[in-house]
Amino acid sequence: MGSRSSGTPSLYRRRGVLPRLRFRGIVSSLVLVVAAALAAGCRAGAPSLETRTFRLQYLQPKDAAQIVAPYVYAARKEAAGSISTFGAGLTVRETPENLARIDSVLKQYDRPVPNLRLRFQLIEADGAGKPDPRIASLDSLLRGLFRYKGYRLLDEAEVTAASGGMSSARLLVDGRAISLNVWLDRVRGAGDGGEADLRVDLESRAFGQILATSLTVPIGKTVVLGSGRPDPERGAFIVAVKPEAIVGGAGGAAH
Repeated sequence: MGSRSSGTPSLYRRRGVLPRLRFRGIVSSLVLVVAAALAAGCRAGAPSLETRTFRLQYLQPKDAAQIVAPYVYAARKEAAGSISTFGAGLTVRETPENLARIDSVLKQYDRPVPNLRLRFQLIEADGAGKPDPRIASLDSLLRGLFRYKGYRLLDEAEVTAASGGMSSARLLVDGRAISLNVWLDRVRGAGDGGEADLRVDLESRAFGQILATSLTVPIGKTVVLGSGRPDPERGAFIVAVKPEAIVGGAGGAAH
């Protein structure tokens, strides 16, 4: 009897252990199933990527990579985009939609670099109370930037510049010569919508340094480069430029 009574509680304990073990096994299995489902869901939500090679004719690969970089999402967690350069092009891994955008952007920028015709105008502020008809198209632009009473055109010149080159011209103010030197550092794009990086220096023996600036200007639009007042007895000098793309031609000057 003693041995039977001592064995019964042990049997009950063993019987109680089995359901608990089975329950824990079921819970563990459910956890694994849920984790697998979540992982599959994350993978299903990740964008599908493709790899495409773009061959370039005119753009340098490093310049092209900078242009299309906003469309390559390298920080994307589930499916990071990537871009690499080789001798004559780019290899990009991205979504089909972004690859299509990159293709469109490269078609816009991978074109022959045009020479530019740069039309400079030297304008004097407070030179006239009435609008000067020769700069009528600039009157509203000037009045939006400055608060002078009036503006008149002193002189103008055109230079033709090639990318990476330098051109010069001469302006005249009351018979006194002003040297205009222009460096065309880089042209991006072709025709209206493109951009040009310019450095402009304007100086003379009579007036000294009038303007020295570096900036990016849109092709096909007039831009005011800046102003200076080299002669306290005169109004401020303002320099405006309009770059236009041309086909062929060597750098030079025309007055």
